Amino acid sequence: MAFADDSKKYSAVWNIYRMVESVNSPVVSFKSELRHSIRVPGLVICGRTLNWSAECYKSKFNAADDNYTTGTNCNEYLSSPIDATIFVNMRGYDDLDKLYCYILNTSQPFNESYGTNSLEFSSSTQKIAIALWSNEETNNTITEDRWFVYGTFTELEDYKYTKFQIVKMPSISYLYFKRIEKYGINKKDIITGGGTGQTIQKSIESDETFTSFAISGFDVNKHLWEIFRIIPAKYVNNEQSNSTEYLVQLWYDRVEFTFFQLTANMGGFLSVLSVIYLFLFGSRRINPWGVVQRHLLKAVPPTLESYSSLTESIDPQIQEKDSPEETHVFIVSRRYE
Repeated sequence: MAFADDSKKYSAVWNIYRMVESVNSPVVSFKSELRHSIRVPGLVICGRTLNWSAECYKSKFNAADDNYTTGTNCNEYLSSPIDATIFVNMRGYDDLDKLYCYILNTSQPFNESYGTNSLEFSSSTQKIAIALWSNEETNNTITEDRWFVYGTFTELEDYKYTKFQIVKMPSISYLYFKRIEKYGINKKDIITGGGTGQTIQKSIESDETFTSFAISGFDVNKHLWEIFRIIPAKYVNNEQSNSTEYLVQLWYDRVEFTFFQLTANMGGFLSVLSVIYLFLFGSRRINPWGVVQRHLLKAVPPTLESYSSLTESIDPQIQEKDSPEETHVFIVSRRYE
């Protein structure tokens, strides 16, 4: 019996360990959904020669391809030029104070007079174009290259921690992205396991594809060095509602070994141990007195349990004279705790 008790303890410890590990290292389930609008990713662009203010324009997919300025202006989401010293991942490079950086903060306009609405892709806004300017003309690149760096961030991230990539100018660049939302677990998921209904948002990421085409210059203006376009990678045109829907991938953390599974495993394990013990050593005597009889019914008089009949031999003469029948004496036995 001591072996069985030790096995129960080891089983309990092992199953509790499995549940803790399942919470700390959850499995991931995937789901995709279409939305009528999604947030435009934030953008940081820095360059040594970009000393003229950048421009932001928004338009539909098939509009403003030849001339980006035919789109709708969205400069309220662009910051004034700042240096690169505030960006953590740029530290260690020389002359950061000589770079001109622009932040496209899509969460809300920098100018409060434009309100607090975020910049989102919808049926009317399907493409973003950022124009980068310099007082230097593009034909000077014959003798010296020019470069800029860019990085993206989401509404849950601080743009100061943006990670950058380097791109040669002058060029036309396209950033295709797919929005990924990751959801964590909550306390009740330890019991239910979770799935695809969590509301605790852990992080937002962008699955990005970048393409850049080097050119000698733009016919629009020799001081225009870069047109940087941001375009959703996955979208569907809904003909019934005459709208555009964007694909979002959802990642949900799920607890693989829940409390319910722990109790089920413990019950099954104990049942196997009981069968083995009964097979090897047999069953213990059955104790009919449970918790109710031992504790709750102590003040109740015990019930009569057994009766026995005893026929005594009486003098035959007396029996014949006084009583023709047998005399029965009942002995009452009571069982007390």
